[in-house]
Amino acid sequence: MAVMRPLCLSFKALPPEGVRADLQARLAPFGWDALRPHVFDVRRWHQSLSTPVAVYPGLRERMLRAGDRIDAVAFALVFDRLSGAAAREGEIHWTLRARRTPGEFDSLVNEVRHQLQREGVNEPHGHTAHITISYQAPHALATRPITPVAWPIDEILLVEAGGQHPGYETLARWPLRPRPQGELW
Repeated sequence: MAVMRPLCLSFKALPPEGVRADLQARLAPFGWDALRPHVFDVRRWHQSLSTPVAVYPGLRERMLRAGDRIDAVAFALVFDRLSGAAAREGEIHWTLRARRTPGEFDSLVNEVRHQLQREGVNEPHGHTAHITISYQAPHALATRPITPVAWPIDEILLVEAGGQHPGYETLARWPLRPRPQGELW
């Protein structure tokens, strides 16, 4: 019997298959096969751009309008370390982290927050550049460097999660403006 989780909507960026494969390869020296049972499905790896909001009447339309107004520039996150610290009592999160956060990332998170608030959708906080790979890890991991993996983010998605399916359903996608010509990732 599938577990029913409440439906939630949020803005995310999802790494393409090649980036996910590169990140998994970078975890091999840390015993990926031993880590794998504690890591959730790599197809759910993501960069959060907003907090998940439980679905209520009219929410989808509000979030679609917010997404239509988001104006931000494409950028790349470069993941270069693995971390595994306790987030809260009894919760250890394993995360892939980017040592340097580009200004375009912060601008995008602020733009998403601003547009959601314009629609009356509460977005209580910002987000950091990371990919959580386990929310319930069995033990802490000291921060370890990994060979960097660049993830060019050139679109954002409005996704629905919850219900009986464990993944994300993409409801809409918006391209980010291209980087100015000549700027490298």
